Amino acid sequence: MTVAFFTLGCKTNQFESQAMEKLFSAKGWKVTAFDGDADVYVINSCTVTSTGDQKTRQCVRRTRRLHPNSFIAVCGCSARLHGEELLSLCGADLVSGNRDHEGFVGEIIRSVSERTEPHLFKESREDEFVRLPSGGLSERTRALLKVEDGCENFCTYCIIPYARGRVRCLPMKEALEDAESLCNEGYKEIVLTGIELSAYGEGLCELIVGLCGVMRGRARLSLGSLKPTTLTEDFCKRLSSLDNLCPHFHLSVQSGCDATLKRMNRHYTSDDVLAVAERLRRYFEGANITVDIITGFPGEDEAEFAATVEFIRCLRPGYAHVFPYSEREGTPAVRLSGSVEKKERERRAARISRIASESRLELLRSQIGRELNVLVERDGGGYTDNYIYTRIKGDVGQNELVRVRVTDTDGKELFAELI
Repeated sequence: MTVAFFTLGCKTNQFESQAMEKLFSAKGWKVTAFDGDADVYVINSCTVTSTGDQKTRQCVRRTRRLHPNSFIAVCGCSARLHGEELLSLCGADLVSGNRDHEGFVGEIIRSVSERTEPHLFKESREDEFVRLPSGGLSERTRALLKVEDGCENFCTYCIIPYARGRVRCLPMKEALEDAESLCNEGYKEIVLTGIELSAYGEGLCELIVGLCGVMRGRARLSLGSLKPTTLTEDFCKRLSSLDNLCPHFHLSVQSGCDATLKRMNRHYTSDDVLAVAERLRRYFEGANITVDIITGFPGEDEAEFAATVEFIRCLRPGYAHVFPYSEREGTPAVRLSGSVEKKERERRAARISRIASESRLELLRSQIGRELNVLVERDGGGYTDNYIYTRIKGDVGQNELVRVRVTDTDGKELFAELI
């Protein structure tokens, strides 16, 4: 039997899809490409924006149209919230949430064998962290390691706490065991991920130190998105001594205006974030600081948006992932006054992206002449420790960690030569 996967959304979803691939493979199934023929199509859905829900529905309908006799199973955050719709209106055969992937795989196999009627899968592992196999089936370059699930921040714009549930974490001992296994399999980078990685709490620093110790000399560690308040002076000082920790820090910021942040229920100020950026650049040479920003949040007038524009100019991010605000039914933000027109949200997003592109160019130019480590992935290129894609002149093999000297940039990538 063959199974194909299509994954929408975040790195946690990517991790969970890869884990399910390994679970199917262990049961003798063949994992194949989603754009080909398969007995089963699994769609791992996203609901972080209304676009994620829309893409999920479109994918299910298109898959049913192209493969009318195949079995379609949907899991993930959108499936958790809109399961009945995916069954009755979109043509799915089985719908699950995001908390019992091993049980979901077993239910797919049972349903295909017994030719069951379309139904919802009742997950049995609601309130525990479920340890899943790490790593993919083919690539041995970068592996995701999920150590946290759930979110309890309840930001006013976000539906994820309702879709993912309460915070639960992988114990440090098991995380270190997984990292050891991934290094033994040949991975040269491990990406630490979770729905709210900062929710690992005070143990996060100890976990990072422990992982870098296990991986030293074999692989590097990169971090998923962090809340700015996580990056304290002590946190940065301790981590700065780790020579295999990637100096790329993605901050979940969302706005550069304090009034907007308060309405979002984010518990820091724009000055706090700027202090964190200064701290990171002081402790980590060549630090690449990237951010998430939402434009057009309810009540964001021209003055509030101007504050975010000035904030981005001061922050100088290496990249900004900018979202026009998207209404999510069931969140407090939909009841706020001061709605911003959608075209204006998009205009503001485009302006923030342009400013962030200028600071990215500044970062790329600052790398010229520097000696950096690059993990080669394909086509003679790969990512530096601070997560900038670099094309390398010279003969390099996939999954090699090489030392290069940066010679130029085109404003999007770096160019380098082997040392």
